[in-house]
Amino acid sequence: MEQQNGQKKLAVLIDADNTPPSIIDALLAEIAKYGIASVRRIYGDWTTPNLRGWKDVLLEQAIQGSRRTVRRVATSMRWICCIRRNLMASASCRVIVTLRA
Repeated sequence: MEQQNGQKKLAVLIDADNTPPSIIDALLAEIAKYGIASVRRIYGDWTTPNLRGWKDVLLEQAIQGSRRTVRRVATSMRWICCIRRNLMASASCRVIVTLRA
């Protein structure tokens, strides 16, 4: 397992379309108990008004945004590719965040 300063390196992948930005502080605090969030990525359709709340959070928390393409299936495929890349990269664990009401 890859570690940084004795802590596990974690890849945090967030589904912005189904997760509210209000959870980010609690989420990152919980993740910090288990290691360092060395990869922070969020996926969504940034052209829609319902993701405006995430825009400030991205800058504050150093989260890399990734734009969803035309269809939702494309976002899912992008998630799969990113997860696979991180499985073979330096992160020792993946944290996938998605909520549905």
